Amino acid sequence: MSNHDPESTRPDQVALQTWISQETALYEELLDCLEQEQRHLLKLEIEELFKTVRVKESLLQRLLAAREKRRDFLNRLAASPTGGTPGLPGLESLINQQRRRLASLTKRISQVNLQNRTLIQDGLDIIQEFIDLASGAQNNPRTYQRQGILDHATGSAGFNRQV
Repeated sequence: MSNHDPESTRPDQVALQTWISQETALYEELLDCLEQEQRHLLKLEIEELFKTVRVKESLLQRLLAAREKRRDFLNRLAASPTGGTPGLPGLESLINQQRRRLASLTKRISQVNLQNRTLIQDGLDIIQEFIDLASGAQNNPRTYQRQGILDHATGSAGFNRQV
């Protein structure tokens, strides 16, 4: 992604196309970052996970800034005295194509993000169970079921010894 300002050096059509392309590229980077985060979660690569999270935070800031710049550009374009719209209808198919691409990316981003949240929540639940077991918070014997669900043992005295 280039860091030059397309608005200052290109006609409206190309500038708009460039803004949309840059924003799309950032969404693609975000999806890649979330997929990396998922791999690190699954492999329990904590240091790499923290690095990926920091990259994701930076990427989100850049994405918000790019989206705001694009919106400002469109608002200025619509408010310009000349209208700045000659030829912009020709971009309608490009804009619609980019919208579909962005919709697809945001849907996939939401899916991967939800999967990552589920992985994190499951991990935290397991940690809490171990903390409870280690602190003696569990007074009743418990067993693991085939489905992986922790359940109270019924009719069992556990390891209680009688003399």
